[in-house]
Amino acid sequence: YENRGEGDKWSALIERMTEPESRAGRKGRHALFCARSMWRNTHGERAGGLEDAERAFQEANPGEESQRAAQRIVYCCLPVGALVRAEEAARDALLHSGERLDLKVRSLRSLGIVYTWQGKGDEAIEAQEEVLDLCRQAGLRARVPVALHDLGEACRMALEMD
Repeated sequence: YENRGEGDKWSALIERMTEPESRAGRKGRHALFCARSMWRNTHGERAGGLEDAERAFQEANPGEESQRAAQRIVYCCLPVGALVRAEEAARDALLHSGERLDLKVRSLRSLGIVYTWQGKGDEAIEAQEEVLDLCRQAGLRARVPVALHDLGEACRMALEMD
């Protein structure tokens, strides 16, 4: 619902998922915390979103679950300017990507975005260039326009900083 812009359905889903939270197992809590962190962040509940993202990371198994939760932390940290924690989380996401190129692309993109927000132009450009290369290598053609946009933002920021 989040990506389709169906806010009412998304809100209803989060409400339904939250009701049994106290009875949920680890996987259920992890799923709830991941979903609710983004919902809260999108709805301006920044502290609650970050708290849920951190809880999701604590509940996560190594690998994809940890990667996903760490990415949630990144995107909850950026709006509140917690850039050091955002960078740590992006590095965690990259670490938990393992050999999966799709997860590596997402995690490296997040790290590049953090570098952009931090004003680290060279690092941001390098990360986003690597994202673009990985997208092309892996045949992730739908991600190429996003990678190009992110690379453009990194270049724009780097020029403004000079």
